[in-house]
Amino acid sequence: MHDEIGNTEWCGFIFYEKIAGSISDPDTYVAKTTDIYLMNIGTHSYTESKNHSADIIDMVDRIPAYMENRYGLIHTHHTMDTFFSGTDVQELHDNAANYSYYLSLIVNFKENYTAKIAKLVKVKGASFDVDEEDEETVSMQFPAEHILMTIDLDVIIEGCVKPHDEVIDTRIKEIKERQEREKKEKLAKTKQPSKHFIRSFYDNDYGYHSQQKLWDPAMYDVTQNDAEDFFCSLYINPLDEYNGLSPTIDTCVKSETLPPLTSEIIAGEAIDFFGADTARTGLLKTSDLVRKHVKFIGDNMSQMNDLINEAADSFNLNNEYSL
Repeated sequence: MHDEIGNTEWCGFIFYEKIAGSISDPDTYVAKTTDIYLMNIGTHSYTESKNHSADIIDMVDRIPAYMENRYGLIHTHHTMDTFFSGTDVQELHDNAANYSYYLSLIVNFKENYTAKIAKLVKVKGASFDVDEEDEETVSMQFPAEHILMTIDLDVIIEGCVKPHDEVIDTRIKEIKERQEREKKEKLAKTKQPSKHFIRSFYDNDYGYHSQQKLWDPAMYDVTQNDAEDFFCSLYINPLDEYNGLSPTIDTCVKSETLPPLTSEIIAGEAIDFFGADTARTGLLKTSDLVRKHVKFIGDNMSQMNDLINEAADSFNLNNEYSL
């Protein structure tokens, strides 16, 4: 799937069977994966599965291990290191209750895999020792009903497998076709904005210049913060050191290199971020934001602004994306 999908996050079900040991003695516990079933192809930095009922029905027919094995989640960090981010840990909390034992495996191109197995355990309460600087250690009781128990697993790759699988090829095609269809359905619902021209003035290094442009009421639905967050989502991977937090634009522009973006990717990201109705206007507002920083940052920002403008140009005045 890395070969076929490339530098994009994806996720799916992973099937596994217990080989030896007991979960109560983690050093002895051994599990073996038996199959995977792709459920979503996301963006450069995010993937989420909606688990359509039709997909589940097809999975039962296509994956013999479904009825025989336990299953959990597999997803990729592609070019990045594998680790359980805050989002990944929250996913364990959200889904462990639905499984007897929940396996989560994170993979990447370098084959440095990371895995946990989780189980929601009933407890009558929990007690923790709390240290105080000016007091003795005290024990505090918490009325917990459940605790999420997680065990870190060592991942051993047994050997090479065949590079292509018919089911995987089918799933990649199905998911891409569905995403294309859903994007077109979103675009079909867009409304044409009112057309008004305004004359504005902006300052550059050579003085004041007038500029006539189309006024779009949807511009007022996109705030400066929206534009800044969108820009940061393109420029900084949320799985990086910022751990999912939205950094300020000043932090964003300190990077020395641009991520591998194209205007097509940015256009798709704008639809996901702003919604189909305001994707074009969101890009225009983002471009206005970036343009103000060009003379302070240089080539990187100019390059990014060119890509954002190309993406905006790929929408017509109805916000419809030229597929």
